[in-house]
Amino acid sequence: MIDIHSHILSGVDDGSPDMSTTLSMLRNAQACGTKSIIATPHYYRGFFENGYEKVLSLVDELRSESSRDGIEIDIYPGQEVFLDRSTVELYRSGMIRGLNGSRYILVEMPMQDYSESFLDTVYELRLLGAVPVIAHPERYTYMMEDLNRINPFVDEGCLFQVNSGSITGIFGKQVQKTARVLIENGLCNFIASDAHTNGRRNTGLADAFGEAGRISRAAAEAAEANAGQILADGAIEAGNCRIQVKKSIFSFLR
Repeated sequence: MIDIHSHILSGVDDGSPDMSTTLSMLRNAQACGTKSIIATPHYYRGFFENGYEKVLSLVDELRSESSRDGIEIDIYPGQEVFLDRSTVELYRSGMIRGLNGSRYILVEMPMQDYSESFLDTVYELRLLGAVPVIAHPERYTYMMEDLNRINPFVDEGCLFQVNSGSITGIFGKQVQKTARVLIENGLCNFIASDAHTNGRRNTGLADAFGEAGRISRAAAEAAEANAGQILADGAIEAGNCRIQVKKSIFSFLR
């Protein structure tokens, strides 16, 4: 398995606080069957401004530390970029880049407040050759309320990454149900840990892939293959999947 979203770099965002925690997270990932992991610290203007060159340097340091610790897991650079009005210019400048330098850029949006400007930014990134990967869409309140909101992002050529913890239920029933609908409808292109600690939000992926496989074996297999394509900067065929949900996800839980 390949984990494309993790906050394993120590002391740079709201993820791992120190190297000891980082190494413990990596050992857990290896024990759970992860072969490669992409370090994706936040790039969030005014809060966590982890530029790509900084990430490259920190990943090199972590590779050395993990090797000395006997950890056999490949570590790659990335970022989780908060979409805002500066994103396109930051991409042009090289301050933010795709996962492992690929065309695939991991982006997130606010948890509560939706704006049509997100689609404008996605459109401009696509014009520059980037492929936005929307991080954890199942956790956004406005997506749970109306999952049809994901369709314009599908139309813009976005891909979608679902958190392992969402699939296993650590974020609650609403999020878990939304994750299931995404898997059932072919809109879970990646499953990743989004690990922040070695506790509840840890680096384990096996349970989530097992549950996803019970929902849709094809979706789980595609998610695993797609992660490999990111490392190779290869083409990912997302198909023409769309959501057709008349009621909110919340209504299904009553």
